Amino acid sequence: MSKANKRWLIVGLVILLFILTNPTPKDFQESHGKSEWLRRQNNFLVFSIYQNEADKYLGILKNFIDISKQPSYQEADSKRVADSVRADMMDTIRVPAGFKLDTPKNGLPIFKKKN
Repeated sequence: MSKANKRWLIVGLVILLFILTNPTPKDFQESHGKSEWLRRQNNFLVFSIYQNEADKYLGILKNFIDISKQPSYQEADSKRVADSVRADMMDTIRVPAGFKLDTPKNGLPIFKKKN
């Protein structure tokens, strides 16, 4: 068997594993108890999305991961994180002798030769 065929066989077996372990609504009920509000929102063959009242769960490999309580990142949060990373980066940059560190409006640090 050639190397390419082995790779395709492995990929096929992994996909088959995901398909065979895609949890059913019965698996969800056994895991989280019976509910009138349970529904399989999406079935993507290798994983499913379940909704139980207001909560959403990713069902994959016979497990359920709560995806309804994931943090939402808005523009303000992104800017705050970027500013924090930029500040940390500025603290760790070593300025070579004869240069100074400048940060223009775009916030990206650049080295400028001292006059």
